[in-house]
Amino acid sequence: MATTITADLYAGHLGHLTPAQETAFAQFKEKCAEKGIYTPEEEGVRNASHDDAELLRFLRARKFVVADAVTQFSDAEAWRKKEGIEDIYDNFDVDEYEASRKLHPQWTGQRSKDGLPIYVYAIRHITGPTYNEYTASKNKMQRLTTLYENMTRFVLPLCTAAHYRELANATTTTTTTNTTTPPTTEETTTTTTTTPTTTKPVTPISSLLIITDISQVTLWQFWSLKGHMQESSRIASERYPETLLKQYIIGAPSFFPTVWGWIKKWFDPVTVAKITILPGNMSKPEMGKALGEVVEASKLPREYGGELEWEYGMKPVLERELLEVAGLGEGEEGVLGPMKWVDGGNGGRRRGEGRVVKVGTVGGKRRDAGKE
Repeated sequence: MATTITADLYAGHLGHLTPAQETAFAQFKEKCAEKGIYTPEEEGVRNASHDDAELLRFLRARKFVVADAVTQFSDAEAWRKKEGIEDIYDNFDVDEYEASRKLHPQWTGQRSKDGLPIYVYAIRHITGPTYNEYTASKNKMQRLTTLYENMTRFVLPLCTAAHYRELANATTTTTTTNTTTPPTTEETTTTTTTTPTTTKPVTPISSLLIITDISQVTLWQFWSLKGHMQESSRIASERYPETLLKQYIIGAPSFFPTVWGWIKKWFDPVTVAKITILPGNMSKPEMGKALGEVVEASKLPREYGGELEWEYGMKPVLERELLEVAGLGEGEEGVLGPMKWVDGGNGGRRRGEGRVVKVGTVGGKRRDAGKE
């Protein structure tokens, strides 16, 4: 029943490209620049219009076929412009955003051992008046889109900045002096070697780890959510491709093996290949041990065998390293509503430099008015 991830998870990511993929990536950026949908970085003058990690998501989604990736990226950019996605996000009502968040995967505010943001999706909570109001809403697509925008414009870049800051700090420097015997000034050489002291991948954080909890979900509920899940999957694969790296399905009911065959048809094959289904009868300690391979106990919710005081529906509880990078205080309400990360100058994200900006509206007024 389980689909286990066996391939190199970071194949096709920055720092993990083959020579052929490097060539395809250069061609892709060149073609996009020619079409006017991408502006390269000009050192000391401007940042690139899109960072490399974002561009690579489209190229990976199209299996590094440059023409196909250009078409998908071009379509996504045209869609963003036509729908005014950035303007919608910057002006979206905070309360409406929070209501929408309760019906989709939610960020815990924590990261995996590899630095991936950890999201939880507890399906049993997607019921009742909130769900009915959402499905009847005329701006349902806008609501869904703002959640993906929050992921790509706030969560992923914030985690990337923290990731690079940690990588920069997690090194040891060794200095070796080589001399002849007897030594002479001309023949003395000094070699300085910097060695990483972490196993975290040296690549930007461009995707998520999701724990999908399907415990206490009935067969009827699965079927009634078909359209909801298909719509989310379609938007993700077409407009925000390759944002999922790992997904663990837990709490599978007894009938799940029967329905998995048709449920997985709701999603694209690339997504299905990233899913691991844990036995539904696992105890909390067993669940914690299994998920502990990728998530530290202190960053895993108690409900799933960890130590984190976080439940589905709560706001993100940002870990200390993220609070420091974001410049937020412990328990600050700053992680509610639409937010975005602004890089600190050219290459700022790679140095862990930048700032968090609260966007969206409260009572019709922009939260970032006069703060840009």
